[in-house]
Amino acid sequence: MVHPEMYNPNDSSCLAVLTQERLLRLFKKDPQLSFDCIIVDEAHEMLDNNNRSQTLANVIIVAQKRNPKVAFKFLTPFLADSTNLKARYTTYDIEGFKVSEYIKTEKYFLYDLRNYTGLKLYDQFLKKYIPISDNQNFDFEEDVVKAYSAGKNIIYLNKPTDIEKFALTLADVFPEVESELIQTACDSISEYLQPQYNLLTCLRKGIIYHHGSVPDVIRIYIECLYKNDDAIRYVITSSTLLSGINLPAERMFILDNKRGRSNLSHDSFMNLVGRVCRFSEIFNHENGNLYRLEPQIYLVFGKYFAQNANGEKFLHKVAKVEQNYKDAVDNVLLSEAKITSDNEEKLRQASEFIENYENGVVEDYQERYISTAAGKACIMNGITEFDVFAHEATIQQRVDAYQSESLKISNSNTLLETINELFIQHLPDNGAENLKRLEKKEARNFYSMMFEWRVKNKSYAEMINLFVGYWQQLYKKDRNATIYVGKWGDVKYPGSNVARYTKIDGKNRTQLVNLAIVRIKEEQDFIDNTLIKYVEVLHDLSLIEDGFYAQIKYGTDDERTICLIKNGLSLSSATLLIKKYRELFQIDVPASTVVYSKNLVTEMRKAEENQIQIYEVQSCM
Repeated sequence: MVHPEMYNPNDSSCLAVLTQERLLRLFKKDPQLSFDCIIVDEAHEMLDNNNRSQTLANVIIVAQKRNPKVAFKFLTPFLADSTNLKARYTTYDIEGFKVSEYIKTEKYFLYDLRNYTGLKLYDQFLKKYIPISDNQNFDFEEDVVKAYSAGKNIIYLNKPTDIEKFALTLADVFPEVESELIQTACDSISEYLQPQYNLLTCLRKGIIYHHGSVPDVIRIYIECLYKNDDAIRYVITSSTLLSGINLPAERMFILDNKRGRSNLSHDSFMNLVGRVCRFSEIFNHENGNLYRLEPQIYLVFGKYFAQNANGEKFLHKVAKVEQNYKDAVDNVLLSEAKITSDNEEKLRQASEFIENYENGVVEDYQERYISTAAGKACIMNGITEFDVFAHEATIQQRVDAYQSESLKISNSNTLLETINELFIQHLPDNGAENLKRLEKKEARNFYSMMFEWRVKNKSYAEMINLFVGYWQQLYKKDRNATIYVGKWGDVKYPGSNVARYTKIDGKNRTQLVNLAIVRIKEEQDFIDNTLIKYVEVLHDLSLIEDGFYAQIKYGTDDERTICLIKNGLSLSSATLLIKKYRELFQIDVPASTVVYSKNLVTEMRKAEENQIQIYEVQSCM
C-alpha cells in the first residue's frame, strides 16, 4: 500500500503490506477496520526513541483495542528479551521463539586509509586484528573497492550527498559496460526524468545508487535491474537498505560509521552486513556457492568516517559476538520503558494523543480530551507538530468564521493561506522547521506552485524543467539568490547551525537538474507525509471543494484514473492507460477494482512505451 486509499472497504478480507504511518491513517479512514493478525518486521526498531517507533506502538495499541483477539507476530534478529515488545495499554502476552545459528560467519577486513596501515583481518571471536600483506597500497576509497570487489557488491554510506558524490567518483575508474538492458534503462530514465541525471552516468558504468531522495518509481525499477543484470556490479546505498530490501550481493564495503546523526549501533551494523550473501543465494541450485557462508565485509576507514572516529575500536564494538546483550527500551509507549523526570512529559503527551485518537484505550485517564470538531480532526489526522489541545478553541473559532462565510477552497493559493492562518502560527519556535517555513510568503507561493503542478498533472520531466526555470528566474532577479535544498545545502541561513541552502550562482544545468530531481522527491514527500495532513483536516471540516481535494490528492478528479491509482499505479501510468489502452482493462469504480487483460504489457511493448511504466504496470497486474 503506497497510500491508505488503496484499501477497499468493499473487500471481505484484506492482506496489506504497509508502513505504520499509512496504517494509522487507514484506521482513521475506517473506524470499523480491525485485523486478525499483524506481522511486524524489524520489530526491534519499536524500542527506539523516535516518532516512527512511537507511531508503530500507536497502531499496535489501536489494533488490539479494535480486536482484542488480534495476533501479533514480531520478527527480529536483534532482541534479548521478547517481553520488551509489550506496548502500554495492551493485554497481549508474548511467547518468544529464537533460532541461534552460526551457519554463516562474516569475515571482517579493515583497510585504514588514514593511518596507512593497509589491510587487516578482524577476528570477532578472538577480538584481535591480523595484518594481511597483499602488496597493495591505496590512497582512495574507490581504489579499495575496485581491488577487493566481487561480482555483486553493496557499498554503504550515510548521507545521500556522499552517496552520489562517491558514485560519480567510482564511475570515473571504470569503463562503460556493454548491456542492452542498461542501454534501454538509460533511455527510459532519460525520457522519464532528464538526460543529465547523474544516475545515468553511473548506470552506464555498472553502478547504481539508492537513497531516500531517488524517485520511488526509479528506485524500484533499478532494484529490479540490479537483480537481473550481471553487468550492474555495485549498489551504493544508505540505511534505506536496512528496511527489509533484499538485493543479491557477495561483498559489502562500509565507508561510513554513521546512521543518521548517530554511530551505527551493533544491531544496525549486524542488520546491514546481513544483507549480503543471503541464504537464498548461497543455497541456490543454479549458482549457489558455499564459500558465501563466509561473506567478506570491508570497512574502509577514510574521509567519510567521522573526524574523531577510530576504525579499529568501531569495528570491535559493532562486530563483536555479544554474550550478555541487553535491550535499550527507549520508546515511552512500551511497558518496559523506564519513566523518569526526563521523559514523563513525553509519555503524558503520547498517552493523550492515543486516548483521543481511540477513546477507551487508557484506563483511568485523567488528562485532556478534545472538545471541538477542529481539534478532533487534527488528532485523527496525526497532527502532533503543535499542542492541539491548547489551540483548538482558537482554530475552531476561525473555522466557524470560514463556514459562516461558506468558504470552499478551490485553488492552491487559498489553500496555503488557510493552512497558514489556521495552523502554522501555533507551531513552537523550536521545532517543525519545514512547516515553519510556511510563515514566509515566498514559501507559501512555492508550495502553491507545487500543488498547481499536481493539479495540472505535470510529469516528472516537466517539473524538473519548471524547477530549473524557477531557479533561473530567481537568479536573474538576484545574482546572490539562495534556494532551500535541505540536506543538499552548503550555505547556512542566518540563525541556523545547519546548511540548508545553496547559491544558484556557479551551477550549470546538470547540477541544477540533479538538484531539482532530489528536491522534487523530497518536496513531494513533505507534501504527502506532512502537508497533506492539514489538507485532510480542512476536508474533514468541509472547507475544501471535493473536486479540488481529489486533484490535490491524486492529481486528477477523473474517477477512472483515481481507481487505477488506488490499485497501485502512479498518476503518469494511470493516465497513459486511460488515454491509450482503455480497451485492455476493466474498471469498476464503485467497487474500486481493476481487471487487466493479459495482453496489456505485450501491447505496451509493441508501442515502445517507457520501460519504467511497463514495469510498473506489470507489477500491478
